[in-house]
Amino acid sequence: MTDEYRDPTEQERNEQVPPATTESAGTEQAGRYEAPAAPVGDAAEEKVTPPAQSGQSAGFWNGAYDPRTQTGQHYAPDGSPRPAAMSRDAWGNPIQPPAPKKKKTGLIVGISIAGVAYLVLLALVLVMLSGRGVVNKPTDAPVDVEQGERAETEPKRDNAPIVTEKGKDGKGTIVNPDYTGEVLTPAEVYKSNVDSVVYVEALFSNKKGMGSGFVIDDENGYILTNHHVVSGSEEVSVTLNNGDSYEATVIGGDEINDIAVLKVEAPHLRKVTIGDSDKIEIGSYVNIIGNPLGDLTFTITRGVIGGVARSIPNGEYNVKVFQTDAAINGGNSGGPALDDTGAVIGIASAKYADIAVEGICFCIPINDAIAVAKDLVDYGYVKGRPNFGVVVSTSSGYAYSTDPFGRRTIVETMPGAVVERIDENGCAAKAGLKVGDVITKLGDVKINSAAKLINEKLNYKAGDTVTLTVFRDEQELTLTVTLDEYKPD
Repeated sequence: MTDEYRDPTEQERNEQVPPATTESAGTEQAGRYEAPAAPVGDAAEEKVTPPAQSGQSAGFWNGAYDPRTQTGQHYAPDGSPRPAAMSRDAWGNPIQPPAPKKKKTGLIVGISIAGVAYLVLLALVLVMLSGRGVVNKPTDAPVDVEQGERAETEPKRDNAPIVTEKGKDGKGTIVNPDYTGEVLTPAEVYKSNVDSVVYVEALFSNKKGMGSGFVIDDENGYILTNHHVVSGSEEVSVTLNNGDSYEATVIGGDEINDIAVLKVEAPHLRKVTIGDSDKIEIGSYVNIIGNPLGDLTFTITRGVIGGVARSIPNGEYNVKVFQTDAAINGGNSGGPALDDTGAVIGIASAKYADIAVEGICFCIPINDAIAVAKDLVDYGYVKGRPNFGVVVSTSSGYAYSTDPFGRRTIVETMPGAVVERIDENGCAAKAGLKVGDVITKLGDVKINSAAKLINEKLNYKAGDTVTLTVFRDEQELTLTVTLDEYKPD
């Protein structure tokens, strides 16, 4: 059993008393996202708390464009998807995106005697280079996980590892051979990287999605993009700047960090240079290359980094991002965010969408993305992610108690994450946690909702020992838990 989190049903909410209890931080309240207070210190992660005005719709666009509805996927302040109105210009008129133009369909070889010979030779080369990975199509449905610590000799998948070169620090880095490290003009940044960017097209059962991506390994054909661009798709293809198109395989995806890795069998790919997102500074420039609206392909936008160590809601998770005013629109998702040396420092991922807001866009730091990508290629999942083996929901602080005669009385509990189901073989059950317990602290951090618990849990790794403070039968208990590893089937 993997950790699951849900909100109370309508009936459960009606039974909670008092009904007007104010929700704790981290929940949707009065139409705006109330973020918990940021921790103290230089490494504190700042929650984005954008203003919402009466009668206005606030939320996040994930940047994937759907030409069927001429919209992207819009997220409410609590991170749940919802439809949103079409973009409008300064006079309030709807902005219609240009009609999609027909894509080029790959390398066209003339049919002649010489052409036939060339095709035969090319086929032999492709056979020698073949070796696709297994498609791992992510799903939103909960999955069971194998509990317990993983053996030291965890078998890797058959995929070739991401090719890296040894950098000055002795660590493996991804570097384009033409990279010099010198400061470039925006035009030079674009020219040196546009051939590494791809247009991503994902086909679903009843629609087509579009996004961006970029090559991180030219030898094995690995491409980095956003999870939400390809999640649940039936087919994926990519198109290079020169018009050549190739079928792509989804090697793996991670919903929490919104990262996915694709693989293509294509000659003459050009990889990017990966920078260091830990060294970015507020006020420095950033350049984003992608495919806004799915039709304005291989577009560059430019802005400054307006904030670092932000976090925005991604469903029930919070994803770490940095903020920029470089334009990110539907179709930009998955594209590279580059510094002025031409090195990738982030992945374009989302924007804050509100009638009263302009120029608030977000990128996933590349250091986080590459670490996830390597695990997806090697293992198919992110190693070391912790798991309690419980299903919890948010406790309002009040509940009904039923005596042996069936009479119900109102009892006061503690606000927190109430345990609804538990895996009897999981670490939480072994530590003594029971159904009905209300988790009020994880370590020294106060837990006031299910969402708070899941995001605080991600600050630990499998194998770590933590303390849980729980409220049971009007008493406070402290339990010691050694965290299991989340490992999908």
